[in-house]
Amino acid sequence: MELSQVELKVKQIAGVLCTIEGLAWTIMSFICIILYNSETIYIGTMSYWNLVEYSMYTMFFISGSAVFPNQTLTGRVFTGFAWIHFLLNVLWTVMSLLILRTQTTRQRLTGWSHLTLTICAWDFVTVLILGVDYKNCISGYFIGNAASQEMVCANGILPVLVIAAKGFVLWIMNLCLGVTLLLTTRRLKRIQGSAWALMSLICLVLYNSPPHDVNTTTYMGSVNLAIYEFFLFQSGDVFDNQSFNGATFAGFVWIYFFLNVLWVVVSVYVWSQDISKKTALWSYVTLAICLWDFIIVVILGADYGKCLDFVRSDQLNPIVLEMICANAILPVLVVAAKGFVLWFVNVALALLLMNAANQA
Repeated sequence: MELSQVELKVKQIAGVLCTIEGLAWTIMSFICIILYNSETIYIGTMSYWNLVEYSMYTMFFISGSAVFPNQTLTGRVFTGFAWIHFLLNVLWTVMSLLILRTQTTRQRLTGWSHLTLTICAWDFVTVLILGVDYKNCISGYFIGNAASQEMVCANGILPVLVIAAKGFVLWIMNLCLGVTLLLTTRRLKRIQGSAWALMSLICLVLYNSPPHDVNTTTYMGSVNLAIYEFFLFQSGDVFDNQSFNGATFAGFVWIYFFLNVLWVVVSVYVWSQDISKKTALWSYVTLAICLWDFIIVVILGADYGKCLDFVRSDQLNPIVLEMICANAILPVLVVAAKGFVLWFVNVALALLLMNAANQA
């Protein structure tokens, strides 16, 4: 049985989205395997990022005993998981490329859906185990200083957890596509637009109603305080020539909020009505949001460079100050970039559907 026009459109979206994802996670999995099987790498501790690299490397890429009590994903186990991720993503990339072909049967789409759900399930298992390991790590008392131990655990485990979860939003999108290609594709951009509109609204609420007390006795509390003082505090610059102080950031977030609300509305209107010629409107809104994302990421990247230049002039404790810059700016940068992979997916989908609308 031939596919309907809607199914063909969904097939193209799924193929593009998951080809990009499959390639990205195949490469990352392969890098993990190489690191584990290579000779032990010496990592200095001259900067904060050296400490992050050291935390991740010692936890996941050195064979031997566990780093902290009750660690499940030791180096050997983690590499086994990486091999499974690698093989699944290679297969996913191949099948995603195959469904992009003009002649695609429903049976092939069904097989692709089963594989996608399998990968989502394996991602979920990996994230669940990493979450348990993180809990065991911060309560394991293997360093002696609670705040330092929490910092090591967070820097070592949480980046890997977020990558395994595909930034969470991307995982949900994959799950939707895997469950049913026809019904849930109409919800994909509603999910993404709603998520970023909600985060923008939270930023605006925090800027206009600052919290009375931020707990700084833990590492994550210090991260929260750094983000708040850099972007949500209503007075002055934190460092010289800061572009995104509280007032400027709030203005950008207002624009971001309205763009994402518009994205949700246009997604509901276009996709629920199945109006092929109106998909160009959705593409224009999506590209506008991608452009705004890009502008924000560039400004945040420039601010990160300025912050590093500012703190490196302090000879007393530059590593701690560099950590503050990284913890405050980079999480916001990654969220604004939609995890980078999702941003490229949005651009690709917008261009694809714009081209389809022009040919209609």
